[in-house]
Order: sequence, then C-alpha cells, then structure tokens
Amino acid sequence: MKKILFITSTFEKGGMTNVVYDLVKNIDKSLFDVYVLTLSPEPQKSRLADFEKIQSVKVLSLGLSRVSGILKGRLKAQKIIGEIKPDIIHSHGMRADGVLAQIKTNALKVATIHSFLEEDYSMTYGKLKGKLMCAADVFYLKKMSVCVGVSQSVANYVKAKFGVKNAVGIPNGIDAKRFFPVSEEEKEILREKLFLPKGKKIVLSTGLLSGSKNPLFLIKQWVLATEFLSEYHLYILGAGKLYDECVEAAKGSDNIHILGRKDNVEEYLQAGDFYVSASKSEGISLSILEAAACGLPLLLTDIAAFKEVLSYNENMGRCYSEGNGNSFIEKFMELVNIDKEISRNAAIETMRKNFCIEKMIERYQEIYLKKIK
Repeated sequence: MKKILFITSTFEKGGMTNVVYDLVKNIDKSLFDVYVLTLSPEPQKSRLADFEKIQSVKVLSLGLSRVSGILKGRLKAQKIIGEIKPDIIHSHGMRADGVLAQIKTNALKVATIHSFLEEDYSMTYGKLKGKLMCAADVFYLKKMSVCVGVSQSVANYVKAKFGVKNAVGIPNGIDAKRFFPVSEEEKEILREKLFLPKGKKIVLSTGLLSGSKNPLFLIKQWVLATEFLSEYHLYILGAGKLYDECVEAAKGSDNIHILGRKDNVEEYLQAGDFYVSASKSEGISLSILEAAACGLPLLLTDIAAFKEVLSYNENMGRCYSEGNGNSFIEKFMELVNIDKEISRNAAIETMRKNFCIEKMIERYQEIYLKKIK
C-alpha cells in the first residue's frame, strides 16, 4: 500500500475544497493510505467535519496564519512528512504548492492547477500583486514531478505560456449520486417544495459571487431585457463579495432572485430549465458540470474551459461572447428554442462518460502509480 499526503490551505467551502474532498473520499483505500494536511486554522465556513467523517483518512493541520506559514510552514511540514514518509504528496493551491516545492523528499510531487493562473490572480488581487503571485506559483509548479490541470485547456495554457512542461489535463468530476436528472413529475414536486413560480421558466446560475464569475452581468441583462425575459426567472445561488451588490442591482425586478448559499443546490438544478454563466475565467467549473449532470441546457461564455466542455457535444448548449449583452441575448434565444430532450440527453451522457468522479479518480490513480514505479 502506498502512502499519499494531500496538502491544502484550509477546508474552506468552495470549488477547490470540493475537488480535494472528492479525491480524498473516493481514492481506492485498498491501494492508498490517505493523509490530509491543512496549513491554517479553519474559517467559519469550512468542510472540516466532512473530511473527518471519511473512514481511514488522517486529517492533520499546521494551524499557522499566513505570516507564520511563511516563517515556519516549511519546517513544520517537513517534520510531519518525515514522520509519515509518504510515497506521494499532492498539493492544491498556491500556498500548498509553495510548501511542497520547498520540501526535501523522495516522494512523488503532484500539484493540481485549478485555474488560468494569471487571469485568476489578477482578478482576485489586482494586476501587480496578481502577476507576482502568478510568477511565484509558476516557480513552484516547475519543481513538481507532475502538474495536473483541471481541464486540458489549463494544462495547455501553463505549458504554452509558462513552460510548465510536465502538465497534463484531468477534468474535474462530479458526484452522479447527488447530481442527476429527475422526471417531470419529480421536477414539479421540487418546484413546489422550493416555492418556484408556476408556469415560468427557471434559469439558474450557481457559484461564488465574485468579479471573475461576473454575476452582475447576468442581472444587468435581465433588467435591460425585462420584456423579453419576463417569463424567465433568474435564480442566482451563492455567496461572496458581490452578494450585496447583486441584491441591490436586482431590486425592483420580480423575476430576479438572489438566494445566497444553498446546501441543496442539486434540488434547484433538478427543478430548473436552463443554466447560465457569465464567468470571465475558469479552470473548469464544477457548477456547470453539476448543471449538465442534472440535464440542463447551458449558456456559457466563450472562455477556453467552457468551449472545451461544449466540444464534447455541441448539443449541450451555446457559447456567447463574454461580456457582450447582445451576444448573450442572441444565444439565449437560440438556447430556449433548442430541442430540450436532445440537449438533456447530450448533457447527461457527456457527464457520465467524461466528467464523473470515478473517471477523475481513475486518471489520478493512473498517474500516481505509473510515476512512482
């Protein structure tokens, strides 16, 4: 049995933590003895309890602040790694990448790249700081045995732009036991349970409310095209820095609903009719994969990761020019007139074959076992 140690900053709720959780929970425990190490104390919205419930997994933490982590993180992590003696160490996120890059070990070093680095860091931290952070992360990634992009687009990007030659693509996977389509009868029951309006079309958008996700763009389109979109109710699920702005922008619109974070996202997706995104940058979005797994036609921006997803089957939805309102309305009109059954089946089948957790785990395990041989 091989020992594998996953390293991440914290278990803060979000896409990266969800990917780590899926890996830790579903990896073959007959092949791997699993450890997880976090660098800092847990934030208020954490999935620590979920990780602690996974059988046969040891959860550890350095419990360091960001500043203390810079000063003491490497030495403390080195001590723990010396005690565990893992065969594989797998980092997620820049801070974890930085720690792993500095560790002296014979273990296989694996890092997952969750985004288009320069775009993501610049949108989150500003251009100057973002550029510096990107340069630092690229420096760390070049010290890994192998880097895994959460989409082939991400892997191609870090290879071409930064010369990270050891990058491969493994698409994120979604939990088909949680995200799956329901019958029309079940859909109606869910709509009543969730108090969704009868006789209206439900359009969903889920995920972090941040500048890179651009939820304000969607609200603006609904406000500007009130007459055209009157029968379509936009439901935005998620929390983040832009939550208050979204609520304010949606004031006075009866068909825009800002619901905040929901733990039953799957029920809204199963009850919905369409899914829309305005993201400016994504490595690959679990949110759109979850929507597709529930059978929803997708309207996505024309960023590389989204075009990659739709390239598996164009019947799953449409792409529009990112940030362009006219393009959005044009493609939305196309979307609502497509054959729903064909789109639904295309989405469900594509997710089952290419974006399920089982396929993701299989691909990661193949890399782990092949490289350490």
